[in-house]
Amino acid sequence: MNSKRFLSVLLAVLMVLAVAAPSMAQTQTHKITDAGLIELDENGPVTLKLELDTETAKPGDTVTMTVKMEGEYQAHNFEAHIAYDSTKLAVNGAFNNGEIFQWVEDNGADPNNPSFVMTNVASAGSIGISYMISDTDNPCTMEGEIGTVQFTVLRTADPGSTDITIESAILHYDANVDPLNPDPELVIDYDVDKVGATLEITELEGILIMADVDPASVKPGDSFTLTLSINGDYAATRLEFEVPYDPALFTVDSVQAGAVINKAQELGYGTAAITDVADDEYIKVAIKTTNSGTPLSETGVIGTVEFTVNDTEEDSSYNFTIDSVVFKNGTTSISDYETVDARVQIEAEPAPNGPVVFTAVPSKTVVAPGEEFTVDMVISGNYRMHTAELQLDYDEDKVEFVKYEFGEVFNAYKKAGGFIVYVGNEEGANKTRFGIMYPYNSEHPGPSNDTALSQTGALFTATFKVKEDVAADDTIEFTPDIDSFMFDDDGVNAYEIERSVESCTVTVGALKTVNFVIKEGGNPFATVKVAEFSEADYPTPIEWYGKQFNGWSMTVDEINAALADADSVTVLAEYVAIQQEMTVTIISSEGKEERVINESKFFVVKTAPTNADGQKFLHWTMDGVIINYSVKASIRVEKSCTIEAHYGDSNEDADPIAILLRASYDLDNRRETFVSYFCQLDGQIILDCGIVAISGEGYDISNGLDLKTEDAYKRHYTPDNPINPAFYTWIKTNVTAGDVWYIRPFLFIEGSEEPIYGDLITITAGTSYSAGTVE
Repeated sequence: MNSKRFLSVLLAVLMVLAVAAPSMAQTQTHKITDAGLIELDENGPVTLKLELDTETAKPGDTVTMTVKMEGEYQAHNFEAHIAYDSTKLAVNGAFNNGEIFQWVEDNGADPNNPSFVMTNVASAGSIGISYMISDTDNPCTMEGEIGTVQFTVLRTADPGSTDITIESAILHYDANVDPLNPDPELVIDYDVDKVGATLEITELEGILIMADVDPASVKPGDSFTLTLSINGDYAATRLEFEVPYDPALFTVDSVQAGAVINKAQELGYGTAAITDVADDEYIKVAIKTTNSGTPLSETGVIGTVEFTVNDTEEDSSYNFTIDSVVFKNGTTSISDYETVDARVQIEAEPAPNGPVVFTAVPSKTVVAPGEEFTVDMVISGNYRMHTAELQLDYDEDKVEFVKYEFGEVFNAYKKAGGFIVYVGNEEGANKTRFGIMYPYNSEHPGPSNDTALSQTGALFTATFKVKEDVAADDTIEFTPDIDSFMFDDDGVNAYEIERSVESCTVTVGALKTVNFVIKEGGNPFATVKVAEFSEADYPTPIEWYGKQFNGWSMTVDEINAALADADSVTVLAEYVAIQQEMTVTIISSEGKEERVINESKFFVVKTAPTNADGQKFLHWTMDGVIINYSVKASIRVEKSCTIEAHYGDSNEDADPIAILLRASYDLDNRRETFVSYFCQLDGQIILDCGIVAISGEGYDISNGLDLKTEDAYKRHYTPDNPINPAFYTWIKTNVTAGDVWYIRPFLFIEGSEEPIYGDLITITAGTSYSAGTVE
């Protein structure tokens, strides 16, 4: 496509996206007749509205906002900007989870395109929403939810009301739906009523341990001050907390004690300091004396930290949080306090424009007939881009196109609010083409020239397959072809950026075999057939219980050197024995402690207080999984983990627990070990517990798995002490690495005729499994 034509077309599209919905004498909607003509209809207004799940919130609270569309309409294109006060609210996430989003995903456009985008631009205090539907016969007519946005009220937010408003909303029917060739005669805009929302922010009261930054908005090279303070009526002999920081973003210049630490030193406290714990990346405040010491009640500044902002090319924000607080008077914990975080906004300096280099980068330089390989379209250099048309040219007589995947540049582009106009392979044209656009709206915050794309890396990855009839020693060339690549400085005027391209060439060679084994002389656990071996071709090593993978016996260069003189080569996976050592972190209302154990065992972790902060004990979790309802935590520990006591109002919806704690494979004796754990509610008795398991070979998992499943292993036992939690270990012998097993724990509670089942877990021998979410 001619670059001048592409420039004019894209600017026309940008103008369509940027123009607010026209003002009409009356609200009108539209419909299409059987003859294909567009008619106007007096069906009432289309309304875009915001609804909050609460009308009031205090600093630190989470608020969910639902975005809804109401009224009769037919639309192919939608764009809106929602504005919020970023000094009072922070967005935790913008989620495309409504009925309209689902319809667009199911019926809208090419599934590989970002047909629906809901994006937060924190620095601008804006949320952008857009979708584009390519099917002219199937416009969206859905009412209901578009999605939700989750806000957190900033700790520094002043009391009072804050408005969340819809600054713009464009909704139109397009009988052409071709962003590269828009026809104004075929586009009809809807008048959209915009209904915002108001949140009332209430005051924080009581004892406040606070962080504050000044200035709150900085650039690379700037310095700012983090001030830590305490206010309110208190009396304490111990106050400790940590404030993590990111050394990639900030450098600590100095740390100074404030009035609170100085007062503690006057009172003779043995420890009263604020320090930079650089190795662990946090600021440490420690003020403590003996239980019989004079309580500290000083208010004001605890200490200050001077930071310098490191170089960065991306806008970002960082939250300084008060963490790991220990607050006591003698042996009595003080819990009626609030912590106040502080957020600093980093505004990166804009990168200069050009030169930009587009490079074709193959995954291999030698490929075999019939082999698949990839080519990355990589962009490098300093640039700021809004629109581009680009393609990768190749020889269709030698390779066939298989698929494409978005790279980190396109993914960043989608995340920031841009969209891909077209994408795909052109058969017969020997090229894979992409057209992308970054919308600009000068009247409304959101994606704009100030947030233009500048990411470097892979734009996309194209997978190709060498045709079987390509001759050995033949070469295949891939060339980036950039028809246009433009910087848009004000939404109207655009200009080309200096650029260059670098092609790549791959050579056709014979197919060779690389076998991977665990032991000398053993059978391969993985086989790779390639013409040239690469780092990506190494298989995932088998996890061997009690041993640690220590690398491969041959490097990539050594493997390829061996393949030059032979049709196959064998590579050994090397393992070393490890000393088992597990760290158990225990968190309760009394604080945090760590224990180190050298073996897997079943032991009493801790007895939790039955009440804390006015709430009652509910349960213990291990890495996020509920494993015990008793205040006395008796738990089987199978790995390093975090065990935490949880408090709340009620345990009414709780159920007995049957979980698989661990599955591990020992290659020495070809044994797979399954450890399951069972826990009942207070007052219940475990009559029987165990597991049901079946080999994956030939088994249809859609049939489920329970005690009635034929040919399944059923292993169980009656607990010696049925009022306590139980565990059961099953060791399956003669298991080969790669074998698939399905396993499900179960238990019987006294008074219930039916078993209680845990989750059905799929286990591959040689891949370890542990319950929970924390490594």
